[in-house]
Amino acid sequence: MNNLEIALKELDEEWFAGIAAVEDMPPFEVSKRYLKWEQRVIYGKKSTANKAVKVLLLVAAMLILFSIIALSTTKGREFILQFFKDSAVYSLQADQSRYVSELEVDYLPEGFVLERTFEDDTMLLYRYEKNTMQIEIQKNIIETTANFDYSDKNYEVIEKNGVSYLVSFADENICSVIWNMNNYYYHVSGNVEKEEALKIAFGVQ
Repeated sequence: MNNLEIALKELDEEWFAGIAAVEDMPPFEVSKRYLKWEQRVIYGKKSTANKAVKVLLLVAAMLILFSIIALSTTKGREFILQFFKDSAVYSLQADQSRYVSELEVDYLPEGFVLERTFEDDTMLLYRYEKNTMQIEIQKNIIETTANFDYSDKNYEVIEKNGVSYLVSFADENICSVIWNMNNYYYHVSGNVEKEEALKIAFGVQ
């Protein structure tokens, strides 16, 4: 070992000897910038694919939640009644706009024949007749209102499968049933008994 190598070795030993022990070092805090740098060095950059998956999962969860809320709140909406001298108005608070495309009638009393239909984007109307008897069935978008006659507020509300059916009587012969389900409201009226009117209503979609 020559003199230069000996001198360098002695300098190294003196430098190491001058380093303070860990327990003798003053306290310090690591900066946020250093922590971010350390995270990038150890774990690498965050995967953009993982971000995309997380976003998709979040969107899917929100859609499922909105669907559950929508189904739970639109099966049978709370309705509003406004009474006048000899008539009343049935209306709904809602903001959906759906056009009416079909009306299904599962039950009619024997002998009634379809005599008239009316269709537009907001309403479907079917009128059935049997001699002097008539039954009229309507399906409407929820933004419209239903007008019906009554006598001394002679009406009642019948609950079935989460739907409220409003049954009213204009006189002894005319029975009217109004209800709403999902994005539509329905109206059955005619000179039939209450039990028949309800049976018709329960079979309308």
